[in-house]
Amino acid sequence: MFKALTANLFPHEKRLTGAAYGVLVCFCLAIFLPGFFTLPVFDRDEPSFAQASRQMLQTGDLVDIRFQDEPRYKKPIGIYWLQAGAVQLVQSIAGDDIANSIWPYRLPSLLGGILAVLLTAALGCKLLNAETGFAAAILLACCFILNVETRLAKTDAMLLATIVACQFVLAKAFIQTKALKAKDFLLFWGALAAGFLIKGPLILLAPLGTIITLKLFKEPIGFAKKLNPLLGIPFALLLILPWFILITHQAGAEFYKNSAGHDLFAKIWEVQGFAHQWGFALPGLYAFILPAMMWPASLPFMLAIPYIWACRHDKDVRFCLAWALPIWIVFELTLTKLPHYVLPAYPALCLLAMRWLFSGVRDTGHSLWNVLCYLAFAGVSLGFALIPAVLPVVLEGTLFYWALFAGTLAFAACLTAIHLMRGKPSTDPSVGLAPLPVAGVMLMSALFGVMLPNLNHLFISEQIVRHLPELENCEKPLLATAGYGEPSLVFNASVKTEFLNVGERLAVEMKRNPCLIGVVESRQKAEFLEKARFFQLIPLLTGNADGFSIGTGKMMKLEIYRTAPEEKKLKPR
Repeated sequence: MFKALTANLFPHEKRLTGAAYGVLVCFCLAIFLPGFFTLPVFDRDEPSFAQASRQMLQTGDLVDIRFQDEPRYKKPIGIYWLQAGAVQLVQSIAGDDIANSIWPYRLPSLLGGILAVLLTAALGCKLLNAETGFAAAILLACCFILNVETRLAKTDAMLLATIVACQFVLAKAFIQTKALKAKDFLLFWGALAAGFLIKGPLILLAPLGTIITLKLFKEPIGFAKKLNPLLGIPFALLLILPWFILITHQAGAEFYKNSAGHDLFAKIWEVQGFAHQWGFALPGLYAFILPAMMWPASLPFMLAIPYIWACRHDKDVRFCLAWALPIWIVFELTLTKLPHYVLPAYPALCLLAMRWLFSGVRDTGHSLWNVLCYLAFAGVSLGFALIPAVLPVVLEGTLFYWALFAGTLAFAACLTAIHLMRGKPSTDPSVGLAPLPVAGVMLMSALFGVMLPNLNHLFISEQIVRHLPELENCEKPLLATAGYGEPSLVFNASVKTEFLNVGERLAVEMKRNPCLIGVVESRQKAEFLEKARFFQLIPLLTGNADGFSIGTGKMMKLEIYRTAPEEKKLKPR
């Protein structure tokens, strides 16, 4: 089936036709777009990036990065420029109000995901062959963690595109004997510069790690000279340095102190992210969650591991291993653990999986390793299929039947893939592969297209904004919170927002400013009301919000207050 398709659409062994790339783009849109426009803002990184980009558009300052009045010096400027440019482009079509919607800020992530898939296909063609590269690209598009990142207005999907672009040129230099064309090494250094402007020196981990690891594998690394570093490094610096010079002039050492000291290096030595909530950050965590994060591509990759080990001396396998291993080892040893950190290794893993699948020597039988792989994949697939059945009932007390139906179809497709993968090695490999993209599209539609946009209690800031009262005669209303501090509230409310730690401070601010709207978390309520009575304030309850806070991982109950009508006679400060 798959070979018949490739014979007609992809006749060349080492390159894909325009039609093949068109198919990949259409598949990416089919799997990435469900929920792209309708998902509310996800805490915490997404609203922080989007709000800083929105303020960049509002102020016209394309150098400094700020979240409200505070500098946001965690990442370089690249993603903010891309987001601001995307919003400005959409504004020219849909009007200025579109800047208050989150989806235009997500467009660079969508573009980054698509480019990463296309570049993986091109790299696979050069390193392996056309059908293997195409299949690996399809698998990458299906990976759960990439589907998450393409729907969030942050750095990682676009960073992945720059990394795969660098690896594409590096693979060409590695496998071919002739020198690279000027466009190739300019692509390498341009992508390296773009990645540096997006997320700093992390971009170096893939290409530099690949070269060093190949050296450790006893491979000659003279191919790196084909990248023409004598011209390439000045070219990259020409792209990188102007903004760094401007931000240094404007912020001094504060940018480097926050971006390198507090953001980059702190994650090496401090337990942050989801591992902090779980209470551990042991090496091996990324391997443990791989069946879920790489799903459904995790099935062929796990089955391929014995084959990969057996072929570890082959040139193409070595390149993929040299790409993936440094990334994996570095982040396994880093104390901060976040699921997307090892995403840059996934294209290499997909290529290795498809190298096994199309090798003709695959073992898909009943060995202990294969049985464990099938059980792990079936368990993860069942868990994903149950999410649309369980989460809406827990949070909303209802069922979303289309999400439940799509999740069930995804699980059925996964069981079909397991059954077909266990077939004879001589069977057309596309027979076992075909159900996996079906499962991916079904599950992403169920989770992101139907379920998550309708989980009202998962997006507390959206609830708060819907219940905010109108303040007459207030030119500059102020929103303040006690016990709730998610940045999504700043983006959604579109007014000045102050996060206060305790209810007492909120009462003090409400006394000073009758144009203030207060949001009080239940554990701060008694303190807030007691202090309000002390000031002889009459807080008027205007609404409430409750649900699960994504940022804190806790259930929350909040109430929204304003000063009672008689208090409005006070002049705003």
